[in-house]
Amino acid sequence: MTVNPATTSVPHWSPEPLPAPGGARRLVLAAGSAGDFALGADGSVPDAVFAAAVTGDRFVLIGNAAEIARARADLLAAGAIPAEITEVLTAAPDLHAAQPRTVYCPHCHTGSTGSVAIGGAVSCVSCGLELVVYHHYSQRLGAFLGYCADAEER
Repeated sequence: MTVNPATTSVPHWSPEPLPAPGGARRLVLAAGSAGDFALGADGSVPDAVFAAAVTGDRFVLIGNAAEIARARADLLAAGAIPAEITEVLTAAPDLHAAQPRTVYCPHCHTGSTGSVAIGGAVSCVSCGLELVVYHHYSQRLGAFLGYCADAEER
């Protein structure tokens, strides 16, 4: 499957993070042990961030595309707005290469993470269906849409 980056819903990350406006406090959330808080193994935001955050804080997310997408979705679900979040990628996203991606299963409503290219397949961790990774990306979920590879035969 050929993906045209100009017409896809995949986010277009800037190579350089923009500075936060004013003197807002920045909370750095990074994959690994760097930063104010470490992201979970799947990119999830730890509860300590929500306990420490106050109105006006800015969040700087550092990691690969899958980790940043999950953390961004967690922050948005908790009430942050997109203007409060800055993303710094540790590796440039390549739509055609196998990279860590979270894939949303519309059958059981869960996310599965795997190193897969768009158009490739990953097994759902919940229902076991083989999901083809579609180029549609949900920023709210932080995941690519998956669809059942053999839905017509079931």
